[in-house]
Amino acid sequence: MSIDKDPGVLSLAKRLEMSRLKDENARLRVELASRVQALDATGAHYCRNAGVLLDETSRTATCRGCEKTRDLFDVLLEYAHHERNFAFAQKDKQNEIKRLAVELLELKKERANLRAAIRRGKASGG
Repeated sequence: MSIDKDPGVLSLAKRLEMSRLKDENARLRVELASRVQALDATGAHYCRNAGVLLDETSRTATCRGCEKTRDLFDVLLEYAHHERNFAFAQKDKQNEIKRLAVELLELKKERANLRAAIRRGKASGG
């Protein structure tokens, strides 16, 4: 059986990735809770996943969740933060893809070396 298709190897890789994602999720939940607390302390407006409705004729921004009028600068600033975070996350994912590609090449070399060692062992009668 190929090492690529070995369920034990995939299972270990999945468990490691799952553990990393759980840790990251816990960290993000703590960060979100602290940010929500900070927003509540400042009295800033915050609705989860509500979005903003922009009216071009009256040039206003209204929260879709609670229908309160939002300050346009705050909406623009929020949008800029989301865009910046997206750009950072995208760059981070590209770097991770590069790192994983290098790691995959190293694992393939190791697999080839192990197969060669096994063939040498069989050829020598071991």
